[in-house]
Amino acid sequence: QAGATEEARTYYGGLSGGGVAFKFCEALMASFHPLYEKGYTAFDTETTGFSPPQAELIEIGAVRVGQFLIQEVFQSLIKPRRGIPPAVTEIHGITDEMCTDAPSEKEVIPQFVEFIGAEPLVAQNSSFDIAFLREACQRLALSFENPVMDTLVLSRAAISGQSHALGN
Repeated sequence: QAGATEEARTYYGGLSGGGVAFKFCEALMASFHPLYEKGYTAFDTETTGFSPPQAELIEIGAVRVGQFLIQEVFQSLIKPRRGIPPAVTEIHGITDEMCTDAPSEKEVIPQFVEFIGAEPLVAQNSSFDIAFLREACQRLALSFENPVMDTLVLSRAAISGQSHALGN
């Protein structure tokens, strides 16, 4: 990770879905030399539930990668409009108290959209994350048209007969 900032190296270890996506894309990009010059952003979200619009984003973390190096990191909690159900807190560990002073969706989502620009996005089970991101962008009248690569789909295509959960 030569050239990466200390902040990026520190955060990278805590970005579960993004970390997996980063490693998978790193290997994928190494096997296709022409893609070396192209960048991508691996990202992960945490939410208050399982389907928008009933649930909402409460955290976004992303790692921008270029030439196989972490170039920049984005991370923010988001203050939800409604409380975080205890059962959901048990999944990701994010509590209402942690989000008390967090910026609103109206502040964070435009910053994230600017951060990703037009770069391709990479995520594990991306349909989940993208549904929430599109819902938030629609509420804020923001355009979101980035191409998306799903590491879950790639993993299933490359390795059959195993669990493809992040912990495996």
